Amino acid sequence: MAIEGLAAPLQLINEDEAKLNPINANSASRAITRGPLIRLISPSQVSRPFLFKVIFESRGDAKINRNTVKVEYLKGIGIDLTDRMRSAIMPSGIEILEAQAPIGVHPIRVSVTDAEGRLGMTEFNLIVK
Repeated sequence: MAIEGLAAPLQLINEDEAKLNPINANSASRAITRGPLIRLISPSQVSRPFLFKVIFESRGDAKINRNTVKVEYLKGIGIDLTDRMRSAIMPSGIEILEAQAPIGVHPIRVSVTDAEGRLGMTEFNLIVK
């Protein structure tokens, strides 16, 4: 039973998506870049429901362009998760207090550009126990 006024956990990934095969992504560059730094702040191993928190750090005085944030689930042909978490995206990062995903390993890519058009990108595995 839901308590009025409390939001239900946000379903980041559903059971059908979790069953898909991982794609061979790893296109995140290891080269030196002046694009925004993206860091996963929440633990990479979590229990349900979990805090999903990513921060963006701009380089120099360039502002983060929150409209360019893209979050992709790297399974199947790639699934865009951005719209599911749109309300949690801020110029400083993404924060979902209660997120849900099936138990398993979930490869995710986050990208964002700054006001000067420089791209920052990172990939990580979110492990849900």
